[in-house]
Amino acid sequence: MRKLLLATPLLLATLPAAAQQTNWTGPNLIVNGATANGCNIEISEASHFGTANNSIRIGFINNGPTPVRAYAHVVLTGPAGTKVNPEFSIAMASGIGGISNRVGGPFEGSLAGTRLTVNITRCVVR
Repeated sequence: MRKLLLATPLLLATLPAAAQQTNWTGPNLIVNGATANGCNIEISEASHFGTANNSIRIGFINNGPTPVRAYAHVVLTGPAGTKVNPEFSIAMASGIGGISNRVGGPFEGSLAGTRLTVNITRCVVR
C-alpha cells in the first residue's frame, strides 16, 4: 500500500507587531510647566497600548479655579533615540480632567526603558 503525502503550501504573511502596554510613572515621567504659564495642571495618566500606530494617552486634571485650554507636547526618550511629538491642546473645566489620545506616536518596537516628558507650554483661560 502506498502512502500519498500531500504538501500544502505554507502562506507566509507579515503579522503586525505585537501589542504592548506601557505606563510611565515616577522617574520615567517628567512634567514641565504644570504650575507655570497660567496652568495648574496635574497629570493623572501617561500610557500607551497597542502598536506604534496607536497614540500615547495622557490624562490631565485642571486644578485651577477657571476653565482652561492647556497646550503641550511630549518627548519620548529611550534606547531608540528621541522623538519629539507636535503640540496638541485639551480643554478642561475647573476641577475636571480630560484624556488626550492625540499627543503623538511612540517609537517602533519596545518601549522598555523609555522616559516620557510632558511639556505644558501654556494654559489659556476659556
